[in-house]
Amino acid sequence: MKFLNRFTSKVLFYGMSILAVVILLTLFAQALALAFYAAALILVLGIAAYFYCRDTNDSNPSDCSKSV
Repeated sequence: MKFLNRFTSKVLFYGMSILAVVILLTLFAQALALAFYAAALILVLGIAAYFYCRDTNDSNPSDCSKSV
């Protein structure tokens, strides 16, 4: 019975440790994916804003490439 208690406690300890590592890795992966989505959104919005400025500013389209 003593062996069974030690065995189950080790299994529970290692199982919970592995579960904690997996949870932390998935949280890190989600944060990384969210950062990539945010970067892609900023890039797409920046390109769309440039083309919108270029199309609506007929008098001087070169103003659109200048930073504010």
